[in-house]
Amino acid sequence: MALTIHNPEVHDLPVAAQQMIFEGTIVGWNANHYIYALDATSAHSARVAGVAMSTVDNRGGADGERRIAIAQRGFVLLGNDATNPIKLGSVGGNCYASDNDTVTNTGASDARLGYAVELVEGQVLVALHLYFERGGKL
Repeated sequence: MALTIHNPEVHDLPVAAQQMIFEGTIVGWNANHYIYALDATSAHSARVAGVAMSTVDNRGGADGERRIAIAQRGFVLLGNDATNPIKLGSVGGNCYASDNDTVTNTGASDARLGYAVELVEGQVLVALHLYFERGGKL
């Protein structure tokens, strides 16, 4: 099924070397300011950049050789973390990346993805709310 992000604000950003990023993946900036796919290990301390709007294969490429469209505002349906899920009482509050396609109700401020808007059949409708200026967080 194709990713649907309603009312997206999209930015075209450079991808890190050796990355395979799939459409719908939550992505972050690495230490060198290139986009990479989050995983469960990196998500809690990541600088979240947004959600990938397409699939990009840069596994054989250098840093920045490929670019990817990233949604930083809009509404997207993502998985709900099994350990620290978004619950009905958390709707309207912050949600954080817990891996590359799941959100949780706890996390570091840089891992904040947006606001939980609604619970939909075990998933979370997230209002992406990321603002950046010159590659850094405001």
